[in-house]
Amino acid sequence: MAVSGPLWLGSLADGIFCRMLCKNVEQPRFRSKRKLVKLLNTINGEFTFPPTYYLIDKICAKMGISAVSRDGVIEYLNELGYLAAKTHFNPRVIKTTAPIQAIEKAINSLL
Repeated sequence: MAVSGPLWLGSLADGIFCRMLCKNVEQPRFRSKRKLVKLLNTINGEFTFPPTYYLIDKICAKMGISAVSRDGVIEYLNELGYLAAKTHFNPRVIKTTAPIQAIEKAINSLL
């Protein structure tokens, strides 16, 4: 048996701090304002989610199908009443409160 740890299960970001950074990015000294604001908004949107995440491409590969739209999966899960959002660290990954069965259902709905 392999053992690892400890695993951090707390929040990975602070919403108040992210919003404060977004306001400060508006100052003229920042050249990449749009990129920074987009990144901070993504982080702010995902910090309330569980620390786990799902790679859409890997789930699709296990299902034996081609990869589907990440945004389509997020939209479908939100319609089912689950929280779902993109992540700041990988454009093909989602964070969600949905179980894997609901994610697979969302993927199948996009075929």
